[in-house]
Amino acid sequence: MLKKMYLLLLLLLVSFTGCSTESTLEQVSHEDNNKLQSEVLEADNDDLVKTVQEKMQLNLTKENVTDLLGNQYQKIKSSYDDSDMWRYDIGTKEGYQSPDDEYDTGDIQGLQNGSIQAQLFISWNEENRVRNYSIIYYDSNDSKVYDYRVFSDGGERVQALTN
Repeated sequence: MLKKMYLLLLLLLVSFTGCSTESTLEQVSHEDNNKLQSEVLEADNDDLVKTVQEKMQLNLTKENVTDLLGNQYQKIKSSYDDSDMWRYDIGTKEGYQSPDDEYDTGDIQGLQNGSIQAQLFISWNEENRVRNYSIIYYDSNDSKVYDYRVFSDGGERVQALTN
């Protein structure tokens, strides 16, 4: 399953290249999402995080991000400072609905029950460039949800969110 998450993210990064939009709210269609899921093979958590490390960078513009990831994101607010953020829901099952489409609350339960494979959160600075980002994902090896985070100063942290 974890290899599927990695390859799904990789396919999202590659498949949506060239797609750009300024629309206010867009979400992945479950049909397109499931097509991508059926194409991916097994991958582990480390590979998923490595893909994010390789593709995502601080200071990317919104256009750069949509070129990498597509325009299927949810506009949300930071629970810390109410700033604008984008959330990409990766590997959703048919009928998936995030429990919070207003703030940057990760769907821990959805990750644990397999309704979603990962969530990528991106926050923006005043110049509309990536300030920081994180991806939360489920590791079936130890049955924990993890948060891989890159801070605005370039510092990184991986932290278990569940026991």
